[in-house]
Amino acid sequence: MWEDVTSIYNPIFSMKANRILFFLILSFIYLLSKSQVGSLKNLLRNNLNDTHRVTIYLALAEQIEDEAQWTAYNDSALLLINSKIEKADVKLKYFYNKALASAYNNKGYYFDFHGKQEAALDIYLQGLKISEEIKDELAQAKVINNIAMVYRNQAEYASALKYLNVASIIFNKKGYKSELATVYNNIGHINQTLKKYDDAIKNFRLSTQIRIELKDSLNILNSLHSLFILYYTTKQIDSSCFYSLKAMELAEILKTNKGRSASYTYVGQMYLDKNNIERANEYATKGLELAEKLGYPEYIKRASLLMTEVYLRKRNFEKAFYTYKLFNKMRDSIANTENKTAAIKQNLKSEYEKEKIAVQKEQEKKNIIEQGEKRRKNIIIFITTLVGVLVFIFAVIILKRYKITQLQKQIIETQKNDVDEKQKEIVDSINYAKRIQEALLPAKEIKYKIFPDAFVLFQPKDIVSGDFYWFAEKNNKRLIAAVDCTGHGVPGAFMSMIGNTFLNEIVNVRGITNPAEILNQLRQQIITSLKQTGSCGENKDGMDISLLCFDDKKNSVEFAGANNPLWLIRAGNCFEYKADKQPVGYYLGKTVPFKNVNIPLQKGDVLYIFTDGFADQFGGEKGKKFKYKNLKDILIAAQAMPMQEQEEQLLKTFNDWKNNLEQVDDVCVIGIRV
Repeated sequence: MWEDVTSIYNPIFSMKANRILFFLILSFIYLLSKSQVGSLKNLLRNNLNDTHRVTIYLALAEQIEDEAQWTAYNDSALLLINSKIEKADVKLKYFYNKALASAYNNKGYYFDFHGKQEAALDIYLQGLKISEEIKDELAQAKVINNIAMVYRNQAEYASALKYLNVASIIFNKKGYKSELATVYNNIGHINQTLKKYDDAIKNFRLSTQIRIELKDSLNILNSLHSLFILYYTTKQIDSSCFYSLKAMELAEILKTNKGRSASYTYVGQMYLDKNNIERANEYATKGLELAEKLGYPEYIKRASLLMTEVYLRKRNFEKAFYTYKLFNKMRDSIANTENKTAAIKQNLKSEYEKEKIAVQKEQEKKNIIEQGEKRRKNIIIFITTLVGVLVFIFAVIILKRYKITQLQKQIIETQKNDVDEKQKEIVDSINYAKRIQEALLPAKEIKYKIFPDAFVLFQPKDIVSGDFYWFAEKNNKRLIAAVDCTGHGVPGAFMSMIGNTFLNEIVNVRGITNPAEILNQLRQQIITSLKQTGSCGENKDGMDISLLCFDDKKNSVEFAGANNPLWLIRAGNCFEYKADKQPVGYYLGKTVPFKNVNIPLQKGDVLYIFTDGFADQFGGEKGKKFKYKNLKDILIAAQAMPMQEQEEQLLKTFNDWKNNLEQVDDVCVIGIRV
């Protein structure tokens, strides 16, 4: 089941480096939302007309979490609407009625979330009546969805599912994707409660796919919470741990108290299950404090139950008794007899929903009867006219088949054009990223200035690369590196940009030229920037590197490496200098400082540094790896060639070996003649 679920989250979760992209996208969305709130508040200071002010009040009420501000903006919209609606002309009256229905729906949701179901249903029905009068199907569907949630909270699951199905039909017909995703998510929660876990997975898939497409960060957070609850319920601990931590990271980015309260409670539950009582107490306390501040009974119930378990583990029975009383109070508040009676009473009042479902069922029965009658008539006509019109029927069948074939061709052609257009957009975006990456790589003229007798063979697997090369000149020393980042393509390119930036800062800004110290500081920078601590669900991205620093005054070179070695060819013999067996990044083994190797140079020496892409390429007659030994033999044999010809010889050898097989990794080989 886990493999099935993760397949739809590939744009965000499937590759470790993409989590950086995920973080950047959500940070951008958060900043954009904050700027929108600020812009809306600034607009209110201008001399706007009444309809504009109503629109801005409702928009602010949707985006602001603070209870006092939310109430103020929504009530301001209601007051302004009620003061203008009676004297408005037909066009303006429609606008005010639509806005009034929206404001009622918002207020009903507010009451429902605070455990006041009777008040919520009363407000919902007022909004529903208005949306019926103006024939606004979208507004009706939103209210129906919210009424369904009241029934869900009262454990009236059959009624809740009926209303959610009605809402989904309207949202789907109108093309409102965000609202449709919410309905799918709500249906998923009900199926999970009913222990229909496969159906719940399908519902969460549909919901999350739409929210990822829309980059709807707040609702992606809701999806992460839904997935945590599902996997925790089905005792898939690793998956529930992953989603609880990701949800908390996103809630912190968005600074949503509602999201943080839920996330803290879920993470606290994870720590409690692992018997880490102190961390469980820390997160449970934070979750309960925020829930009480917000005044949300459901959130208070969850957090107080977790606090009770924590206090019992700590044998603090007095506090456990207090928090358990709070849990019981919230549980009774949410599902007490009065609320349930009120919900049933309001259900009797709401003839709209009954009529809607009854009409829908009646129409379905009517359609079935009509279809059956039509079939019977067609059979009778066919039997009575079979002999006389056999040739005609045959011609009609051929004509229909021809039309179907043409229609299928048209559909296939349209789909192909859509796919081609999407592919073009993706390729154009990646090509733009390639231009950015190429701009960060050292220019050829810089290479020939710093290393006049050298070559760089750089062959990315995809349009952009996870390998990169780097030059610098500092304090009368020349530095050069070949770097292999985690992954290739777009994920690898992100890491390569990070590595390039840090190398420039360490050498060009801080003035450090000692290779081992450069690698030590680069490792620390990567661990800090990627927040690598070795905890559950964390990325382990990093890079392998060979780094040289030439001192022309001493006629020597210093070498330090992470997993990738240095080859020095002198008088036909190859001397290999080993690298440290650890990456630049978080390492599960014992982490030690990188070591320097100082090598005296002689005229005619040729040094080679490289990544693993060339040696790991599959090809040849048997489809095997090229291997380092063959690469070493080619370089030794090519010593008499100028460096430019060596590069051409290596590229030809690589392409001949690969032939028609796919390139498996990025390739970077650098040669420098002394």
